[in-house]
Amino acid sequence: MNKEKFLETLRKKLRHLPKEDLEDAMNYYTEYLDEMQLQDDEDVTKRIGTPSDIAREIIRNSTDKHIELQKEKGSFTNNKNLLTLILLGICTTPITIPLIAVIVTLFVACVSVAFAVVVSIIAVGVSLVIAGIAVLPAIIWAVTIPQKLVCLGISLFCLGISILFIHFAIRLSHICARTIANIFKKIIETRNRKQVI
Repeated sequence: MNKEKFLETLRKKLRHLPKEDLEDAMNYYTEYLDEMQLQDDEDVTKRIGTPSDIAREIIRNSTDKHIELQKEKGSFTNNKNLLTLILLGICTTPITIPLIAVIVTLFVACVSVAFAVVVSIIAVGVSLVIAGIAVLPAIIWAVTIPQKLVCLGISLFCLGISILFIHFAIRLSHICARTIANIFKKIIETRNRKQVI
């Protein structure tokens, strides 16, 4: 890609920038390429990169510049240029949005599965409690003492297993809650560290 084609493509990629930033960038790269003393047909991209890469960098720098200006003013309200630059920054990284969507979807799926497992274990525990209680009247109907003891044993076994299931479900829910809390804590700490830098 020669110099003229490079500058034309770069201008197209930067067309949504504020006019001042666009002109500054174009003037800079025009002068920069003139100083390189390239031949008319020489490939510019081999020396400085593709117009897409350069445009991404310019948009990122322009966004940072406008954010800093807004911080100095003390307000981000009603700034169309800043919103446009932020949206441009997001759109220039096409892999970011799907990647974030996949991560959020996986996280939600894991939380849903953990919740389903805990609920199903509790349901099994509750059903065993009901089964244990339901077997108790059979003690009265049983004719012989061994039959009464078997019914009592089944009832106590169901109640004991249900206690274990419910205890396990409570432990599992605590582990899941702590894990989710730690994940959010790490995300917040990482974000805070990035803001400090």
